[in-house]
Amino acid sequence: DFKMAASVKHRQKKVDSPQVSPDDPDQKAKYSLLPSSSSLVFNKWVFILFLLGLATRFFNLSHPYGILFDERYFVRFAMCYVTREYFFDIHPPLAKLILSFVGHIGVGLGYQITNVDFDYQDGMYILLRGVCALFSASLVPIIYICGRLQNLSHFASLFAAWLTLCDNLLVIEGRSILTEPILLFFDFLSLCFSFALVRQKPFSRTWFVLTVATGLALGCAMSTKLTSLGMFFTVGFHQAFHLMKRYGPRLWKSLQEPRSGTPAQSKTQRLGTKLLIDGAIRSGIMFGMIVLVMYTCWAVHFSTLSYYGMGVQSMSNPFKSHFLKFRTYDQINSTSHCFLAEHVKDYMGMTFPPDAFKAPYGLSDAIGEVDQLTYKD
Repeated sequence: DFKMAASVKHRQKKVDSPQVSPDDPDQKAKYSLLPSSSSLVFNKWVFILFLLGLATRFFNLSHPYGILFDERYFVRFAMCYVTREYFFDIHPPLAKLILSFVGHIGVGLGYQITNVDFDYQDGMYILLRGVCALFSASLVPIIYICGRLQNLSHFASLFAAWLTLCDNLLVIEGRSILTEPILLFFDFLSLCFSFALVRQKPFSRTWFVLTVATGLALGCAMSTKLTSLGMFFTVGFHQAFHLMKRYGPRLWKSLQEPRSGTPAQSKTQRLGTKLLIDGAIRSGIMFGMIVLVMYTCWAVHFSTLSYYGMGVQSMSNPFKSHFLKFRTYDQINSTSHCFLAEHVKDYMGMTFPPDAFKAPYGLSDAIGEVDQLTYKD
C-alpha cells in the first residue's frame, strides 16, 4: 500500500508539474528553476548581511567629532529646510530633504541648529550620520540580491556583498553626512528591480508592480544626484536587451519562414506588435514615475524654502520676487547659519565684516553668527 501510494503521488506530481517549452521564453521566465524574487528578499543571508552592514557603519558613529569633508555643506542644507531659508545647490533635493526630515526630528528632541564650521555642539550630527549609515548598510544585501537575480551562485553573490561590506571608501562615506550613500542605495535598488522585472511574465500583476518600482527607484536616484543619469541609461539598455532576447529569436525565425502563406506574415506582425507594446508600456511607466518623483521633490523644495538665504544671488529677480520673501531682524533665529545677510543689509541698515562674502555661496566661514551684524548709526 505504501509503495502504491508513493507511485500514485509520483505520477500526480509528474502530471501536475508545468511543461516548459524550449521555444516559449514566457514559460521559461514563469517556471524558472532559479529562486523566486520573494524568496531572495526573505532570505536569512539578506538579514545577516544587513546586520553586518549596520555593525560596520554604526560602530563608534560619533567619531570624528568635528566636520568631515563636505559634511559642513550638507548639514547646512538640511538645516535650511528647518529654518525655511533658501539655498542653492547644483544637485536635486531628495537626499537633502531626507536629511532635513531627521533634522526636524532632532529639533523636536531638543537639539539646536548650531554652527558646523568647526565642531559639532550636540547630538544632531549623530542623527544625520545615522541616516546615511542606514542607507549604506542597506546597500550590502541589495548587492547580494542583484547577484542572485543575475543567476550567480550563492557564494559568488555572497562574495560581492562581502566586498561591498568591507570596502573602505563605502564604509567612510556611509558614516558621513553625505549624499553618496543615499545615491548608491537608490541606484542599485533600481538595478535590482530591473533584474527582477525581466524574470516576470509581461503584463502580469507582478510585472506591473516591478515596472512601477523600477521607475520610482530611478526617480529617487535622479532626484538625489544628476550623476545617476548613467544608471538611467544602464537600466534602459538592460530592458532593451531583454526585450530583444525575449522576442528577437522568434521574430527572426518568423521572418525566415516563406512568405507564400498568410499565417507567417500575421505571426510576424503579432510578434512585432507585442514587442512594441511591451517596450512602450515599460518605458512609459518608468519615465512617468521618474517625472513624478522629480516634480514632487522640486515642488516640496520650493514650497519649503520661502525665505531669503544662501545662493539667492544666483537667482533672477523674477524668481526672487515670486518665490522668496524677507524676514525682519527679529524673525532671524540667532542660531541659524543659513541666513544670507548680503541681500538684507540694504533693507535693514546693517553692516558686516569686510570678508563676509568671500566664501562659497556668498558666505564667510563665520557669517552664521548673527551677533556679528551691527546697525548703522
